[in-house]
Amino acid sequence: RLTGRVAEFHGLTELTSLADLKDCGEAPLPETASIRLPWTDDQAAEFFEGMRVHIPQTLIINDLHELGRYGSLTLGSRRHFVATSRVAPGDPARQFENAQKRDTLVLDDGRKVRDPRPIPYPADGLTNDQPLRSGDGVANLTGILDFRYGQYRLQPTREPTFISLNPRPSVPDLKHNGPLRVASLNTLNYFNGDGQGGGFPTARGADSPDELQRQKAKLVSAIRAMDADIVGLMELENDGYGLSSAIADLTAALGEPWRFINPGMGRLGDDRIAVGLVYRRDRVRPLGEAATLSSGAFAELNRPPLAQTFGVIDHPGRVTVVVNHFKSKNCGKASGLQGDQGDGQGCWNPVRKAATRDQLRWLAEDPTGLKEPNVLIIGDLNAYAMEDPVKAFEAAGYVNLIRRFEGESAYSFVYRGKAGSLDYALASPALARHVSDATDWHINADESSLLDYNLEGKQGRIGGALFAPGPYRSSDHDPLLIELGLKN
Repeated sequence: RLTGRVAEFHGLTELTSLADLKDCGEAPLPETASIRLPWTDDQAAEFFEGMRVHIPQTLIINDLHELGRYGSLTLGSRRHFVATSRVAPGDPARQFENAQKRDTLVLDDGRKVRDPRPIPYPADGLTNDQPLRSGDGVANLTGILDFRYGQYRLQPTREPTFISLNPRPSVPDLKHNGPLRVASLNTLNYFNGDGQGGGFPTARGADSPDELQRQKAKLVSAIRAMDADIVGLMELENDGYGLSSAIADLTAALGEPWRFINPGMGRLGDDRIAVGLVYRRDRVRPLGEAATLSSGAFAELNRPPLAQTFGVIDHPGRVTVVVNHFKSKNCGKASGLQGDQGDGQGCWNPVRKAATRDQLRWLAEDPTGLKEPNVLIIGDLNAYAMEDPVKAFEAAGYVNLIRRFEGESAYSFVYRGKAGSLDYALASPALARHVSDATDWHINADESSLLDYNLEGKQGRIGGALFAPGPYRSSDHDPLLIELGLKN
């Protein structure tokens, strides 16, 4: 028994100025309190702070980002989504986000250690062959409800049980009904140094030849497994199209019969990264000239798009593929209307919306010169499904194919524990009726970053167990695949 003053330390309730301490002997612990997510209101969790609690639910893993750094996982009663991937920006997005905040609890590891080794979850060790994925379940949750770093946390007193509710997909789930398959993949910064084994560390991507080989092995495995005829690529080193360029290097690693589109210029825009197109010459052939747009909204910030018309070998069908990478939501140097307006769309939304407007105008001018009505816009638009840039494409008649086939729960990216689509396949009205299937292949966004190509903090025994040259965590974005019937 003691006396003291109740105070809050960065949100953590504590006793200070302790005095009159008296040992009253032993007594049984209070009964464990039963709690459930979501909390009934913003203050409900406070009542249980510092108490032993049990959660009878199976909770869902929403975020693994801090697993390797601080040994924690972010959980909820259901899968969480970026608000503007499901509802309109503004008040609907704010209400959606607030509801998800009341459905959040961090499973901590009871230690204040950075880079814990071994990684605490799962109990018998995280490896490439035994991953945890966003969407998996956690049961048997008992421990002390704590509050630190702005979040309520469970410090477990019993080993949690992990349930595989979101197993890895082995192959893309498509109908295989059409002569042409197009894919889109963000490469997570494919930089190959000087192309001769040196030039490391690079401005982005691999820091060493070893990291490059790990990255290359994963990307090649993923691209081959997609069995696509044409692949649009984002985050390629923007170093031209020579033999030592990043796109030439990756295409050579894919082997025969892969080739890449060279738009006939030194580099595509002034950014460090660029988009690219690779294709199988035994299945499709480029028609006409490649085209790009470097004016207007694409003069800076948004990476210039790349358009190429392709014909299917031994088939009359053809399509113009346009690969994009719009300005990110990173707020560096954003101000005024380009800043975060608090509506859920983040920074640089007007820049992305202008890119949509300028691209639609450019496409209407027939940039490839073949008057091809079948147009497929792919790539990373850095905007979620209900945000202005995507809605502007839809207002012009383009069809969001992943949403059509996968529904509003489609996602290609997980950021801070929330899933949503940044990557798109948008079909022109003429092409939309020829699409037989489209899907996200969830090999990356749900996986821990511990399994990617980077070597930081992974040396030794644990690093060997985490890496495999397969497709999983080959990027932080999931690839998209689109199957085209192209019937006459």
